[in-house]
Amino acid sequence: MPFRSFDDLVTDAKRTVPEVDCEELAELMDPANDAPDLLLIDVREADEWQIAKVAGTTLVPLSQLPQRFTELDPNTQLYLHC
Repeated sequence: MPFRSFDDLVTDAKRTVPEVDCEELAELMDPANDAPDLLLIDVREADEWQIAKVAGTTLVPLSQLPQRFTELDPNTQLYLHC
């Protein structure tokens, strides 16, 4: 289901998005596991990302997320790192 607006995305996320810890995420990202496609998005700002990058992340700073959320595939599991 496509999102109507960024505000709708945030409202839905607050109601329905579970948190996962580092170990759970590492397991999900392990190619040996038959996990669905996922996208790990780092929502920190570029200067923070430069200091400590997490392998396998795509940088979409939180300040840019409202303008860029339509770039994200709603059929892919999304994980946000902040």
